Amino acid sequence: MDHESSIIDRDWRQDSRVNTTPFTWAFIPGFFSADAVGELMRTFPEEGFTVAGDGSPGFRFNYRPLIRKGSVHGSIRDLHGSWQELVQALRSDAYLSALCDLVSVRRQPQWTIDAGLCIYSAGCALKPHTDRPMRILTQVTYSERPLGSGLGRRSAGASLRTGR
Repeated sequence: MDHESSIIDRDWRQDSRVNTTPFTWAFIPGFFSADAVGELMRTFPEEGFTVAGDGSPGFRFNYRPLIRKGSVHGSIRDLHGSWQELVQALRSDAYLSALCDLVSVRRQPQWTIDAGLCIYSAGCALKPHTDRPMRILTQVTYSERPLGSGLGRRSAGASLRTGR
């Protein structure tokens, strides 16, 4: 990667599996480095989130932006350094190109990245963004279990989007 990061495992693509049913998707085990996983979960913020989702049962969650249309969101200033390092790694050309290459999507120069943190309550399900045609590619990284103050399952997500 052009932005050397200790947060994202250097060999994250090695064990990745790409699937094409019901749409193209990949399972990426070990995306975060072993040392980073505990640090990210330990420092996962509990403040600065707003309610998001479409309001339907099972699709309401709390969201905190990290990157919006390729620009770092101002709210990351109060985050632990490991989250700031992750934001820089996600914005790197090397990461974005590698993610596109993994699922055979040809990256376009006008595409930008959005990234954020989510806290999902029990029963919430993240659905494909078929209602959002500007979303080209979405990566969601879930914690394996609810952590912290019982707020629910946590995730970090990034979406590559068109220039719209």
